Amino acid sequence: EVVAVFGSMQMAASRLINLQHHRIAQCRTVQINIIGEEGVPIQVDGEAWVQPPGMIRIIHKNKMRMLSRNRALEMSLRSWQEKQRLGKSRSQLSHSLSQNEIQIAIPFVEATNNLVKCVKELIKHPVGLELYELANRTSSNLEKINLCGKIQQGPELRQLLTSLVNSARELHDQTCALLKENAKIMQLEPAAESHLNIALSMLELELRKCHFPDNGQSLVYFQFASEQDRKGKSGKLSWLKFRRDKPEKADSPKGISGDVKQWGVEE
Repeated sequence: EVVAVFGSMQMAASRLINLQHHRIAQCRTVQINIIGEEGVPIQVDGEAWVQPPGMIRIIHKNKMRMLSRNRALEMSLRSWQEKQRLGKSRSQLSHSLSQNEIQIAIPFVEATNNLVKCVKELIKHPVGLELYELANRTSSNLEKINLCGKIQQGPELRQLLTSLVNSARELHDQTCALLKENAKIMQLEPAAESHLNIALSMLELELRKCHFPDNGQSLVYFQFASEQDRKGKSGKLSWLKFRRDKPEKADSPKGISGDVKQWGVEE
């Protein structure tokens, strides 16, 4: 399509309003002859220049793909982004802790902190080096949650508590196993041993309130333990005591000391 304008003002106005151009013709080939002694300003998809007198021939060479605005696609993309934003906000809302869960999580955090302190103070024997590193990792998880003595609120709180529950349970189990196997070697004082037993027992009670749902989620949820879960099978808490072997009393029947060594945790 070959059109003409009659000045720069008309060309500028045609950019702003739907101004009718002077239509010349439709053609396959255009030849422009510049005659005279002065050049003519020309602009082709870029910076303009002054073309000296001569002949310009414009012919069709090939086709080129062009980008065009698709409003339907824009609306569809905007709708998808809005759904993604709403889905993310709902996911964060569903992962946030309720007020009841926070009330249950506070004693758990305190029990975990108490056990970490006991382990760091008492487990100084070389056999407890790995346990000491586990206590440091649990302490690091505690610092992410319990800043300045308060549990930090936020959408990532449940994920942080899940990491803390896993490390606290591992610390509890590893401490019990270490003391059960190396109680004689470590030679803990009776008062310190009793303090550690209480810390282990309190954390065991709090861990019973931590539940992982069966729907495939790996996040922890807090709820009060049932009466059956609060007690062991024998009706007593499964507290672990790691006493050093004492000399056998004179009036004790023979063979009792050997039998006691074979007793399990519940016995």
